[in-house]
Amino acid sequence: MNKELSELRLAFAKMGAEIEKLEEQQKGVWEPEQFENFYWIDSLGLVCRNSLHFISRMTHHNAYQTRAQAQKAATLIQQSNRIIQACLNFDPDYVPDWTDDSYKYSVHYAHGAKYWIVCKAVVMGSRPAYVSSKEIAQSICDMFNAEDKHER
Repeated sequence: MNKELSELRLAFAKMGAEIEKLEEQQKGVWEPEQFENFYWIDSLGLVCRNSLHFISRMTHHNAYQTRAQAQKAATLIQQSNRIIQACLNFDPDYVPDWTDDSYKYSVHYAHGAKYWIVCKAVVMGSRPAYVSSKEIAQSICDMFNAEDKHER
């Protein structure tokens, strides 16, 4: 009975710690208060701490509470910029019209398969950029797949 009680107390303490951790997590977009420490990503993709250009960091949502968050953001920004640049280079004049029901195309990395695939959407999705045709998106996928294969 004492062993079971000890195990229950330990499990309860772990759950309490997990609840506190979840309650402390930020929801939504965090913005530091004036003079509060924060991390941001510079133009080279490096993580920096604080800045005199506080307003510009907030305008571009480039402020993170921890160095770990900023490092994760730097990787995500690099990946998104790669897609945006390719879409703009392959289809420079395309601007998606989200008021019509025609397909818009983008690219997505399929982590399980380890290659880039074409994605289509009729409503604004979570892709950083779109192109006007499946063929253009496939060209981007082909380029990314060749580059990634070369890097391995």
